[in-house]
Amino acid sequence: MKKYTKVTLIVSPIILIFSIAVYILTNRMEEYGFGIPARRLPKVVAENNFPKIQQDTPERIFAFCGKDLQTKDFSKVSTDFLMEYAFDKATKWPPSDKLPKDFNTDSIFEEGKSPGLNIDKLHQEGITGKGVSVAIIDKPILKNHKEYNTNLTYIEVGDCSKLHFHGTACASILAGKNCGVAPDVNLYYFAVPDNGDNLNNYKKALDELIKFNKTLPPSKKIKIVSISDGFKDSSLTEKAAKENY
Repeated sequence: MKKYTKVTLIVSPIILIFSIAVYILTNRMEEYGFGIPARRLPKVVAENNFPKIQQDTPERIFAFCGKDLQTKDFSKVSTDFLMEYAFDKATKWPPSDKLPKDFNTDSIFEEGKSPGLNIDKLHQEGITGKGVSVAIIDKPILKNHKEYNTNLTYIEVGDCSKLHFHGTACASILAGKNCGVAPDVNLYYFAVPDNGDNLNNYKKALDELIKFNKTLPPSKKIKIVSISDGFKDSSLTEKAAKENY
């Protein structure tokens, strides 16, 4: 592998459920048909009559986000069961007597801001990622999102007019003011088209990243690169890396 620069490449697993909780596209879910339509749910919802939703489909990914569920009765299911399905602050729930007794969305959203793993304690000690430069290569995002807009450098590689939820979540988990692991990190986001040609798009973005990194002063150089994706055939990524880097 040729040594163009000192960059650590981290390929992390795809994050789905938390991605949806972070990305706010709430008031248009019904309009675009994402998620589980309320009409598919029985009036009294139970685990044994809940619709079977295939994994990795828009229905499962967006689930209850932006849905009006006020006429449904969820009191027969557990909080753990409901937590398997994404919802957001635009979800309209029925009255509390029609919900599991310990289901409290306010506390769920507040707890969801914590990155876990006792990282909050590191933040209290002043370990917040300040002075570290990290790059994310992912689909186009809401670059003015309040979670990360103050420490974001956004670079488009190709046609990035079509936004995608995934990168917004990844950026928030890394550098979000309220939910980020490293809220003070210098975030360089290389957006690539959402056109299905992921491997080639990532390669082009890495080429741009390496060239861009050479223009940064030593204290700002990117040392970590995150590409949150998965490939059925890992030999493709190995082959691309050997041929190009």
